[in-house]
Amino acid sequence: MKAASGSQPVVRNSWRPRARVQHCASAFDEASQALLRFVAGLPGRLATIGLQNSSVSHTELKREQYTAQGQADRAWLLCFEGYELWCVADDATQRAILTHILGSAPSRNLTAMERSIFDESICRLLQCVSVAGAPKEEVRARPASDLWNCDLELSACGLAVQRLRFYTQIVKPRAGLSAVKVKLDVVPLSLRACLPGISISLAEILMLAPGRRVLVECKTSELQIGLFVNGHRLGSGTLGSVLGVRALKLSAVLMPAIPLDGGA
Repeated sequence: MKAASGSQPVVRNSWRPRARVQHCASAFDEASQALLRFVAGLPGRLATIGLQNSSVSHTELKREQYTAQGQADRAWLLCFEGYELWCVADDATQRAILTHILGSAPSRNLTAMERSIFDESICRLLQCVSVAGAPKEEVRARPASDLWNCDLELSACGLAVQRLRFYTQIVKPRAGLSAVKVKLDVVPLSLRACLPGISISLAEILMLAPGRRVLVECKTSELQIGLFVNGHRLGSGTLGSVLGVRALKLSAVLMPAIPLDGGA
């Protein structure tokens, strides 16, 4: 598009298409595969932060040490498919994304409001369906060493390519089964249920005595049950019965690191 005589060229605030980086990750561990699946799923979520016309690709998986790009680096921690993932944005990336969110360049030193807007935008971007819990910005903590890395690359007209860096720790090979002693004893299993609140008059409270029954008036399907093994949360579900025996129908299952020897 050519500018009219005597006028300045028109600069469009839009992102141009860019070729996707090819990758080959067949030799990587499960953590790296989870990292790649997560990053590969982010382009479809860019519209949630106003970058629906963005040009985006991701780099190949590689082993890399985390290196801070400056004191302005910000990092978010989340859990995906049972693995901890880090998202790191340097100052240039923060400014480029904020420019497109706000429609104008941010302050020379980002204000508290601008930092809050960026935090909210990144958390919305990272909050995929399969993420356990909400992403959280870490003020001081940063990714440790021995990491897998995969970057999300964003490019805009007239601007250099910006990157959101993603990391996860490399899964160490486990010892062979012949070297591991496994005790298949009974594992203590406890249920914790939180009953819905009820209203009761002061007169009824004054009449409470050992043996008196208080009707909770709630359906068993409304009870939120937490399932714990050795103090570790294993999942949650709803209470019911099967053939007259009290049973728990699982609605969510987590896989925490539970010691095989039954220890806490």
